[in-house]
Amino acid sequence: MKTILVSASVLLCFAACAQSPAWPYRSVFADPPAGVENQPLDWKRANADVGQFPRGHADVLKWEQAHPPSVPIGAATLPVLGREDAVATARQNYPTQPAAEVRKAWIQAVGAQQSAVYLRDVQQAAEAGAELARRMAQVGNWSRMEQAREQLLLADASAQLARAHNAAFSAREKLIRLVRPEGGPTGFALPDRLPDLPRATDLHELPAQARSEAREAYFAYRTALDLAVHYRDEIVPLRKFILDELVLRYSGMLASVWELLAETRQHSESINSAMEAQRDFWLADADLQTALQGN
Repeated sequence: MKTILVSASVLLCFAACAQSPAWPYRSVFADPPAGVENQPLDWKRANADVGQFPRGHADVLKWEQAHPPSVPIGAATLPVLGREDAVATARQNYPTQPAAEVRKAWIQAVGAQQSAVYLRDVQQAAEAGAELARRMAQVGNWSRMEQAREQLLLADASAQLARAHNAAFSAREKLIRLVRPEGGPTGFALPDRLPDLPRATDLHELPAQARSEAREAYFAYRTALDLAVHYRDEIVPLRKFILDELVLRYSGMLASVWELLAETRQHSESINSAMEAQRDFWLADADLQTALQGN
């Protein structure tokens, strides 16, 4: 079983939008199949279609690999805009621009992009399950209700992806307005992920005479760090352990492909939650820096 990975080609799709002032809108609902099978079919042809998945989940993954997103030409040549690079660029164009506002906008933009990329992979996994369910329904091996459940998972994944795309685009445009005069054309890409969490020796320390605002920011900072570390070191590894064990059971014919797909979705959700916790930590870090400077 292949753990769902971030698609580099989708990252390039986000980077490519910096090459032109406009990012053409494309609905995420355009490609995935919709509805439930309700038409009479050629049974011989339908059985041949289902026969493309003789090895169960191994062939589902093969189907997923055969449906990659398109890769825009030249997207990989764009320079990557780091967090402090964004602050420096903003200060050049807007000398009075608060550095904290730019840092938080950069964190939001990178975090939203990272989430959208990952949810695209989740949607592709759901699409593979829905495709298998559709073919099983076509030959009468599944009821339309069973197929509808898998189709609903794909519909929900597509809705989450649509919201994530909008959030990523909005966050990027906000960052552009902060670093470029009048939000003009840009020539940069964003990193594919947020910075790693700091080690215990790298944590900010609270001054003894800190004001109330600094103490509040510090409490939020340490709480956000604890949550991010908890997801990284406890929840995600446990989910991966369960998924790996289920893969072994599936290989021994003790678990079905549907159990495997369901556990893959839960594993994906835990990774997405871990990314959100990582984003929240860096936002709390920016707030703490602002509070300490004010102090």
